[in-house]
Amino acid sequence: MKKLFLKLIQSIMDKLTQIEHAHQMRPGVMMPNAASMPFFDFISHGGMKKSPSGFKSKLKFIGVLLPTMANSLRGNFKSNLSVKRNPTHPKTRASQDFIEEIKQFALQRGACMVGFTKLEPQYIFDHTAILHENAIVLAQEMDEDKIDLAPHFETELMVHKVYRELGEIANDMADFLRDKGFGAQSSVALRGTTVLPIMAQKANLGMVGRNGLLLTERFGARIRLAAVYTSIDNLPFADSENNPNKWIRDYCDMCGICVRKCPPKALYEKPIKRPGGETYVDNNKCFPYFHENSGCAVCIKVCPFSKPGFKVNKEAMYEILNNK
Repeated sequence: MKKLFLKLIQSIMDKLTQIEHAHQMRPGVMMPNAASMPFFDFISHGGMKKSPSGFKSKLKFIGVLLPTMANSLRGNFKSNLSVKRNPTHPKTRASQDFIEEIKQFALQRGACMVGFTKLEPQYIFDHTAILHENAIVLAQEMDEDKIDLAPHFETELMVHKVYRELGEIANDMADFLRDKGFGAQSSVALRGTTVLPIMAQKANLGMVGRNGLLLTERFGARIRLAAVYTSIDNLPFADSENNPNKWIRDYCDMCGICVRKCPPKALYEKPIKRPGGETYVDNNKCFPYFHENSGCAVCIKVCPFSKPGFKVNKEAMYEILNNK
């Protein structure tokens, strides 16, 4: 039964990949380049091969987690197929009042952060293409108590609920923009089409840490990300060269608790090479443990920024760093 289920999921993923790849045939799209990362297929890397133990957890796995993931995948299909409804000649300029309306649209539906940046080709996964370079980046907080249980099935269940909810926000925003005459393409939280942590960093929502996730001052790594790419070219794009969160990465480099606490030792002190650039995360070590242990999330749990109320004395931190 499980083999049949995994075969079904893989066939759905393959179909979705075909639809995403077809975007490259559209005129005027932004294509990936030689520096783009290859797309990660979580099924072929061991995803969904282990179900939780215990009768109650198995019931939740079948009755709650799988339907939640199915809804997320439906969101992926909607994200890709709904671009057919984009206006033929989309508007490109929005009033400041409407841009504020965009922010409130996301925040009122559950997003905790909204930012704006320009997409660059190297941040598009190599199998697809994006219609517009103007990005609205969305973040949604994950529950602290559930993260503190990690690695645990309840943590995994919560994460997938956030994936579903944030994907719905991104898709709803894309529909909202189309209804107002703008072009839009969503990149949902689960199985996105772009490297969302980097996009969020460029939008000045935080800084990417050594765990490969976005670290924010208020929520730490306890967030999930999505984006909506739009024809609106006068969004208040962040000045990423002067990201006010750079001190977060400086603290991350000094801290390293995620490196020390990573159960499969998949995080390194120094970066390693991979397609698309450098990383501190060894996927060959991370993914097997991730899939065998309810999505892990230990690096999120132990990050000091993930604890509400955590404060950094920046002057003291830089004094320590400068005296090294």
